[in-house]
Amino acid sequence: MAFFAVSVVVRLLLAALLVFIAAKGIRETGTEGWLVLPAVIPMGAALFENELIVFHLMGVWHFRGVTIVFVEAAEMVMAAAVGLLMLLRMLQSVRRQRRWPRGRFAWWPESSSPAKRLEAYEAQLLMVAGDVSRVRAAPMWWRVSELK
Repeated sequence: MAFFAVSVVVRLLLAALLVFIAAKGIRETGTEGWLVLPAVIPMGAALFENELIVFHLMGVWHFRGVTIVFVEAAEMVMAAAVGLLMLLRMLQSVRRQRRWPRGRFAWWPESSSPAKRLEAYEAQLLMVAGDVSRVRAAPMWWRVSELK
């Protein structure tokens, strides 16, 4: 009996952790984070199906001769949400790539010479329209030119 009580407490703590992570993700990512909520709620309910049975919420529904298993429905909603998020990321990437030929970078390195030498992380940030001057990265361990 003591093991059952401990397992219930641990599962409730995991449920609270799931809610905390989802809320923090929504708060940090904004509008895109809300798209995860329709996936997290059914998956959370599917993960804690045994606890929901205590409240007489069954995981299998019969609707006009069709059997709907809650776990499978939750997985389909999760797959749809992940697909939608991937589609949104792809559209953002396409928009960003279309800005390149027009010269609409949010930031461009300034230099007195015609060319400016960039570190690898600076070039990566520049490609995603990031501001290199505002990023604090760790210094390089060694330069390739020093190894020769």
